[in-house]
Amino acid sequence: MAQPRAAAAQLGARLVEYLCRVLLHNTPLTAPQDLAALLASYARDAKVRIAYVELPALAGVREALEQASSRSGFRTAKRPCWAAA
Repeated sequence: MAQPRAAAAQLGARLVEYLCRVLLHNTPLTAPQDLAALLASYARDAKVRIAYVELPALAGVREALEQASSRSGFRTAKRPCWAAA
C-alpha cells in the first residue's frame, strides 16, 4: 500500500462499520432501532460500493430512491453503529 494514510482516510469509516457488524453478528435484535441501525449500515456500504460504478440495471432504482428521498426530506444519520440513540 503506497499511501496508507490516504487509504485509512478513505476506508476507515467503512472498516469500522464492517467490524461493528461482525462483532454484533450473533447479538439479538431486541429493538426496532437495532434493526434500523444494522440495515442502515448495510445501505451505507452498498451506496459507497455502487457510487462510482456505472450499472445500467440500477439506474431506475437509483433515480426512484433519489426522488423519494428528496420528496420526503429524508436524511441519513451519520451516527456510527455503536453510538447510543
